[in-house]
Amino acid sequence: MPGSLASSISLSIPASMPSSSVEAVFLVYGEGRSYREAAEIMDCPAGTIMSRLAAARKKLNRTMGERPD
Repeated sequence: MPGSLASSISLSIPASMPSSSVEAVFLVYGEGRSYREAAEIMDCPAGTIMSRLAAARKKLNRTMGERPD
């Protein structure tokens, strides 16, 4: 992942976010991997990746003061 993208994503991720969610965010949004690829890397179902990303988006929206989708 490019350094500037990694830095900007890192700065936006709350410290209280579980490391599994952070890893899912980096794999899917940072590296452009599919849910399936991220699931294979993390050894979990694709649905778990989707759940972790949804929770991460919700937490980021709250942290940044935006309205959740």
